[in-house]
Amino acid sequence: MCETMVLTLVLAVGGIAILFCLPLNQQLFACGAMIIVCTVVFVCLLEMMLLRKMLVKHAEKLLDTLDDMIAEKEEISFSEYHDTLTVKIQDRMKQYHEIMIYTREENQKEKEMIQSMVSDIAHQVRTPAANLKMFAEILGRKNLSEERKKQFFTMMEAQTEKINFLMDAMTKMSRLETGLVSLHQKCQSLLDTLAEAMSEVMPKAMKKGITVTVSCPEETELIHDRRWTVEAVFNLLDNAVKYTDQGGKIKIDVNQGQFYTKINISDTGRGIAAEHLNKIFQRFYREPEAEGEEGIGLGLHLAKEIIELEKGYISVASVVGEGTTFSVYLLNEPDSTVPKRSD
Repeated sequence: MCETMVLTLVLAVGGIAILFCLPLNQQLFACGAMIIVCTVVFVCLLEMMLLRKMLVKHAEKLLDTLDDMIAEKEEISFSEYHDTLTVKIQDRMKQYHEIMIYTREENQKEKEMIQSMVSDIAHQVRTPAANLKMFAEILGRKNLSEERKKQFFTMMEAQTEKINFLMDAMTKMSRLETGLVSLHQKCQSLLDTLAEAMSEVMPKAMKKGITVTVSCPEETELIHDRRWTVEAVFNLLDNAVKYTDQGGKIKIDVNQGQFYTKINISDTGRGIAAEHLNKIFQRFYREPEAEGEEGIGLGLHLAKEIIELEKGYISVASVVGEGTTFSVYLLNEPDSTVPKRSD
């Protein structure tokens, strides 16, 4: 459009120059010049009107697009423009629309996660709370013997401990899932970390006559957060002790590779059926066969969250009736670039 106006002006100047060259009297020259000037003014006004009409049309389309964005429509069509400035505005609007969609999806995920957590907490707390209420009502009866009262007090204490354990596990889980955990990683002995995790699980293992052995070179060091790594390994060991029969065996094997240090935790327990392997790391998931065992189904979930927070990962292999092996992979150098693993 601007090119047309420039061309018109050039032709007008050329026309006036031609008039100068022609043998015309003053009156004819003035008429010719006036016609050329009027033509130029008319063309410029027409071009300006067309330009205004085009700008209004583009503005209306942009406003319609903004209205669709305000209405949070998923699919918004962006018209194709050839004007450079309009293309820039369009690109910015596309970027902003994509950011809006991403933010909305993330907010929805967080909302669903909070709702799920609240539902899980209510479900897990309901049973021990109901038991405590029932025991309190029974203790309110006057015809109970002292021995029976002691039994109910013991059962109430057990239910209270279960609620405390649940709240502690839920606090850790919520901190991990909401990104409130700050890792304090430094290069330190892996053997000392494993020994600390083992010390917490040994009383249960000894009670069941389970032998726990570890094979880890003393010089093995890697950058990790000891407190949270102990928590993860303890949960895996506790799970192994829980589902290994009397006199069974648990073995910890460590192998340091180029990028990852692999920690295998193997047991001679009952094993996990293949159809359950993809579910065992889910929050509060418990196999149907595990209903009689203590626990709330958070240990493996916490272990996975912790290891992934440290930029590692966990895999599992199991044979029913023979045992299970959990493999923990921790980066030797958390900031190093490593090839992606194939699942």
